[in-house]
Amino acid sequence: MTKTIMFKDNKKLYMTDEPMVLRDLLDSGCEAVPVLDGKYDTGDFPFTPYALSDLPSILEGSYLKDEITEGVDFIPDYLLKIHQRFNNIPWKILETERLIVRETTVDDVDRFYEIYDDPSTTHYIEPLFENRNEEIEYTKNYIEKVYGFFGYGIWTVINKADGKIIGKAGITDRDGFDAPEIGFVIASEYRRMGYAYEVCEAILDYAQKELGSSTIRALVKPQNDISIHLLENLGFTITRKLHQDYLIALRTLS
Repeated sequence: MTKTIMFKDNKKLYMTDEPMVLRDLLDSGCEAVPVLDGKYDTGDFPFTPYALSDLPSILEGSYLKDEITEGVDFIPDYLLKIHQRFNNIPWKILETERLIVRETTVDDVDRFYEIYDDPSTTHYIEPLFENRNEEIEYTKNYIEKVYGFFGYGIWTVINKADGKIIGKAGITDRDGFDAPEIGFVIASEYRRMGYAYEVCEAILDYAQKELGSSTIRALVKPQNDISIHLLENLGFTITRKLHQDYLIALRTLS
């Protein structure tokens, strides 16, 4: 069984339960993923970062069709995201009243240097690499290994009013901690407008509903009164325990 979906860019995603068919598709440069229906084990298929296990429910009423065309049938979000991964298209993570949060791209790096050039931005957080090429390589690796593996990370924050990047925010994992960590930075010209609260509140909701997180952690420098106040407004409790030079803040999601 092999089924395909045609997207708006006229590219197709192939879904097959035959290992040799999948191998041929991938060798031909096609977007293709295995369908695991119990007939074969995952080890029987050539490696792909994604696989499907319940294709009938994913495709719903379109399952009987060999090809599903976007705009005619509903395209499941999961399959759209696989297509975007194959084509290096950043995922849109969430949207608030004033902001869009999406995955970071290499094209964002120049704007990040503008944001981090302000000393008030790097007073409490680590700066970017001094060498721009190193930052670009770091970003490429982050997209591939963090977004590609976990499906979440630190994302780009965009102001809907002017389309400009105003900072970063997202969820990360840190060695030695059970709870994921929220982090954010907002450009100095967009501070004191409620953007940090707005994006963090939305990310906390996303972490609970989409990632299944029950507790979120934040690290904050003891001297950073503004961020401490923001975290408290978001429902975090400052434990006063230290991790290196940072206070630990915790919030239970309900």
